[in-house]
Amino acid sequence: MGVFGFTPSTMDLNVTIALAGMSIVLVEAAGIRHRGVGGWVRSFTKPIWIITLMNILELESNRFPYVCDYSETYLGRPSSWN
Repeated sequence: MGVFGFTPSTMDLNVTIALAGMSIVLVEAAGIRHRGVGGWVRSFTKPIWIITLMNILELESNRFPYVCDYSETYLGRPSSWN
């Protein structure tokens, strides 16, 4: 229950996922707008081209801790119990 007797909207997993997705899209769009598409794509090859795949995977793996935090906060159990 919330402060005034209403259930908080972020208790719904769909709202939490939508907010996380929107923030990721907005951050990446700001990077593309700032650097341009070519500069944004080239940023994955920094500092050397051989770690391009690792930089792309890092973009996706940064979301995982938030999923674990959700399961501990809202489901009441550590994510390792799943």
